[in-house]
Amino acid sequence: MFRFLKVSGILIVLLAILLFSVKLIIDKPLPKGVEGDKAEAIAKNMLAAINHKAWQKTGAVSWTYGGRHTIIWDKKRNYAKVSWGSKTALINCENGNGIAFIDGEPVIDDEKNKICEKAHFFWANDSYWLNPVSKIFDEGVTRILVEGKDLNGLLVSYSTGGFTPGDSYLWELDENGLPKAWYMWVSIIPINGFKATWEGWVKTETGVMISTRHKLGPMTVEISDLRTAKTLKTLTKGEDIFEMMLSDKAL
Repeated sequence: MFRFLKVSGILIVLLAILLFSVKLIIDKPLPKGVEGDKAEAIAKNMLAAINHKAWQKTGAVSWTYGGRHTIIWDKKRNYAKVSWGSKTALINCENGNGIAFIDGEPVIDDEKNKICEKAHFFWANDSYWLNPVSKIFDEGVTRILVEGKDLNGLLVSYSTGGFTPGDSYLWELDENGLPKAWYMWVSIIPINGFKATWEGWVKTETGVMISTRHKLGPMTVEISDLRTAKTLKTLTKGEDIFEMMLSDKAL
């Protein structure tokens, strides 16, 4: 046992050294740029490229993120059904309150709260990766044009909102304003300026463009089973899957 603990301790130290070394090599400082008309024009061109007007008219979306979480989002009422493993939650996306189930059976009290809290986090993360472009003119967001030696693009920073305010993303765009990649300065990733690609763009049923594949180093994250509709009932064949939430005003 002692030998096992000793070896494990050495491995942890080696992994820490490796991570620190990688960080020193690829870590990038947050670039500086200029606010103004040029940055605003690029941002508006991005909205046009993904057909933001179609997104505004989209009432419901369903998708699976990374093969792990499946979400049905009623954008109009801002409710979401989040499913993973044996767990499912119906939540109010504004506050995370909701109803929870394990293997289809309702749960209450602390267990319910834990499941709804996790579902709220999954929804916030997965819906942001679904379409962050439509949020670049939200309140508390700054847009800066970066024209540097190594990094070029539109730097978008969020001072409020989400679970990690203060995050920044530098978008790389193609000639039509459609994103190709972004570099991230975010609290949940220890490497500053970590790159993720934006690939596999598809035009959905409502006309909005969504990227369905992201490469982050050796890892690839796929968005699958993607569907959009003007209304929730169109997406769910006439069923209001959130009906049981409407009787509880606390939700």
